[in-house]
Amino acid sequence: MCTPNTELQFCTCTEGNINDIKDIYIWSLYRYHGSRESLIRGKVMMPVKDFENGISAEHMTSKLNHGNIFDFDYTPQERDTIHISFNAKNRAEYKYFTLIFTDGVWQEGRNPLFVSIEKNIAKGEVKVLYKEENEFLNHCENLKPQYGIEIPESVKVRYANLKDDSKDPVYSAIKNFKEYKILYTGICKVCRRNLF
Repeated sequence: MCTPNTELQFCTCTEGNINDIKDIYIWSLYRYHGSRESLIRGKVMMPVKDFENGISAEHMTSKLNHGNIFDFDYTPQERDTIHISFNAKNRAEYKYFTLIFTDGVWQEGRNPLFVSIEKNIAKGEVKVLYKEENEFLNHCENLKPQYGIEIPESVKVRYANLKDDSKDPVYSAIKNFKEYKILYTGICKVCRRNLF
């Protein structure tokens, strides 16, 4: 894994219902208030350990254990949990992991599901802050006013730290956008039919 040129922050500044905003990383902080009996049974979608873009359970626990990355004063209490997810446009792309504060450190895990009483105390967007100017991100921002193409935040986060000579096909397609041919879907003047 490359060394990211980024810092992560748990930001509460998102306006409106954060669950309605797609293609962003969402965090929710919960305080444990005890347990209860539950008749609910079921299966839970398995968490992932790494979103493969610098947002991983390991990276998050490291950041949380070395300082406050929230945009407000927060002191963790035993059994606090943070649920981090990618709010994708479709369920197939949904990913999440959960971290728990136990024995004075953040680690992967959660309180027992269905029987834990937890109260949401804060939520927001995981912001990725770049330490220095990033040419790829500048290029992505210029695509919208010039061509009307908006690159999703998840793609920006995933590819912003790749080297300029990367052979990744998505990175190359975005970086070298002008070199790719755009198909014309008009009517052929010779045969008077739709081309596509």
